Amino acid sequence: MYSASDYRGMARRALKNYWWLAVGVTLLASILGGTSSVTPSFNITVNGDDLTQYYPEALRHALRVFLPISGIISLAQFVIGGSVSIGHNRFCLKLVDGEEARLEELFSGFDIFGNAFVLNLLITLKVLAWSLLFVIPGIVAAYRYSMATYIMAENPNMQATDAIERSKALMDGHKGDLFCLDLSFIGWALLATLTAGIGYLWLMPYMTVSRAAFYRSLPR
Repeated sequence: MYSASDYRGMARRALKNYWWLAVGVTLLASILGGTSSVTPSFNITVNGDDLTQYYPEALRHALRVFLPISGIISLAQFVIGGSVSIGHNRFCLKLVDGEEARLEELFSGFDIFGNAFVLNLLITLKVLAWSLLFVIPGIVAAYRYSMATYIMAENPNMQATDAIERSKALMDGHKGDLFCLDLSFIGWALLATLTAGIGYLWLMPYMTVSRAAFYRSLPR
């Protein structure tokens, strides 16, 4: 296995001529629920005290309108997020493999919409179930199943349960390696935060393509 710096180097080489496209594709994937959600949250609490009660009446009325909309957006993101994630992973893998990557690749996962939805649902439920025990088991579970969408991206006819089991096998003994890779981006994340979040537009493609490089290096 390679080191975290090796994976980051692979990602930089893969992104060399695709940075702006990767920024656009990753941002769109995020909006559509294929990566981290960008759905806004309007609930603000401190020590269990809902601060929205102190807002002006007009603002509280607006929030009563927008909160249901936010919930609908989150639901829509979850429904299509599995397919978007598959497409986004295909885009990242093409970059890593040195192949031509296009925006249309992001939507290629909708050809297996049902399978992708089931995979996303099962992973979410499994991680949630482990998280109920404690935070750490939930994090371990997330890493255990993290390669399932890559596996399905390359094996579209594979059943969701098989992709999950395959991910468990691939990540056996390698969860710590992926954790170290993610941890190596902390410095970049801090810098991105100092730019009012704008830096994340470039950081997120860097991270996702590094993960694709990690997937490619896993022993089969």
